[in-house]
Amino acid sequence: MRIVVITHGNLAKALVETSKLIIGDECEIDTLGLFLGDNPEEFRTSVSNLIDKNLTEEGLLVFSD
Repeated sequence: MRIVVITHGNLAKALVETSKLIIGDECEIDTLGLFLGDNPEEFRTSVSNLIDKNLTEEGLLVFSD
């Protein structure tokens, strides 16, 4: 199963890097962050594209703040 983490700023990347210290690098995890000044419509498109890219028959787990 693939995992996607979507947050404000660099939180997603930091959470994934920290989790890899505990569980290792066995899962495929993509991240996406929304930063000050980002266009909300472009971000929504990026989220949709990331989900489409990672969705498999096994499923997709999405975490968001």
